[in-house]
Amino acid sequence: MTNGYPRFFKNLTLKRLEERIHGDLNLSSTTSLVLAPSKKSAERYKSFIEAVHHPNTIIRIHETVPNVCYAVAFPSEHAQTAKSCFQHCGDVVSSRRAERVLDHISSSSSSSSSSSISSSSPTFRANTITSLKSKIHEYYPNTKIFLSPSGMCSIAKALRASQLLFSANKPGKVVVFGFPYLDTLKIAKHPQLSPGGYVFFGKGDSSDRAAFAKYVAQNPNEIACVVAEFPTNPLLHCTDLKEIANVLEQAKKSSGRTIPFIVDDTIGGFSNVDLRKVGEGAVTMITSSMSKFFNGNCDVLAGSLVLLNSDLEGSLSPILAQDDSDDSLFFEDAEILLVNCGNYEERQQNINNRAIGIVKYLRTLEGEGGLVDKVYYCDDSVGVYDSLARGESTDGYGGLFSFTLNKERIDVENFYDSLRLCKGPSLGTNFTLCMAYVMLAHYDELDFVESEYGVRRDLLRVSVGVDGKGGDEGREIIEVFREAFAAAAV
Repeated sequence: MTNGYPRFFKNLTLKRLEERIHGDLNLSSTTSLVLAPSKKSAERYKSFIEAVHHPNTIIRIHETVPNVCYAVAFPSEHAQTAKSCFQHCGDVVSSRRAERVLDHISSSSSSSSSSSISSSSPTFRANTITSLKSKIHEYYPNTKIFLSPSGMCSIAKALRASQLLFSANKPGKVVVFGFPYLDTLKIAKHPQLSPGGYVFFGKGDSSDRAAFAKYVAQNPNEIACVVAEFPTNPLLHCTDLKEIANVLEQAKKSSGRTIPFIVDDTIGGFSNVDLRKVGEGAVTMITSSMSKFFNGNCDVLAGSLVLLNSDLEGSLSPILAQDDSDDSLFFEDAEILLVNCGNYEERQQNINNRAIGIVKYLRTLEGEGGLVDKVYYCDDSVGVYDSLARGESTDGYGGLFSFTLNKERIDVENFYDSLRLCKGPSLGTNFTLCMAYVMLAHYDELDFVESEYGVRRDLLRVSVGVDGKGGDEGREIIEVFREAFAAAAV
């Protein structure tokens, strides 16, 4: 492979920049680099590597371009640790940032005068960030918004803030409710990112809800934060966030302490769900990957954190502001995102309509002896989802669904190969995208997730786009599915 998903795979531009900086710094072959978008993110890389290995490990931070790019030099034998931080903290240097830094280094080395990283004025760049925040404010007005270079970075930022709020010295536990996206759980598991440990209620069923309520009631002063997705990825389960919030409210009454409640709404989306409806002050922070449906074009990596109005707002706001600046999201990425999100609501509604049409078709094949074993989609939790729908009524259930096939009637590998859709590890793209999610995300723990949480290894996840000529009901995509079923029949 020459390229891949940005947090899992360094793109070619980023590699060229690393090689250039490595040479300019005259580093030895036993020293490697990881690039960071800000000084504070560089310091996080340094602290992360030191914590895993030894505080006396020689790690140096080099300012490549002030406030734009920093190089963290470390012993090459720690490369896997740096990669883990790159992947899970989400402090990623984008390809646009890398390209501009390369241009800047090249022009500076060939000229006696220093060149600017951009021809845009500081005012223009600041206005771009303000305009992007204003777009999010259309959905969550009168809130504080913090931008990041990736959605995962926003989640990590929320967890760091929660830990600092909990205690500067003693870390608290991260409680994860529901089976979430792979790296959200990995952050909670990682001792360097969640030093107080984690508690996982991964099934999200009635038994887990009872166990969660008991745990919170007994340990309110041991919990740094509670994390959930709405809906979950890839099972599209809609956790009853009001029930979770009620448990936290009861804990507050008994302990006098408010536990931060973090909800990631990447799958639900700004235009589909309004998490203020969980209750006044119930959800503390909303994290989102704006790379997905909000962007659509699959050409920008970005994240946001919305700090809702709650009794923790005053305490968390300065912590989040000091964690890193909005400049960690490169302004050129913000410019592209601002253009792409201009038709976000229209695209999302189109995707909603197409997705429900495809899901309805697949459900006609569901049941005993059918071609499909199970379809996972948000409309399974109509009451819970609808109670949080933006506006007075539900306009749709989003563009993501998953399904499993009846292996007695369908050859799964043949079906996947025959399905004439783009394949790859992302979602929210304007083109319909299919992914063998569990095989890719949980390859090293297939038996565990299948036996413990019922997440089958052959589960396929589909992100519906706006491609095809089938109109709002996704008829052309349905025909693609019909062809694959016919080709893979046993």
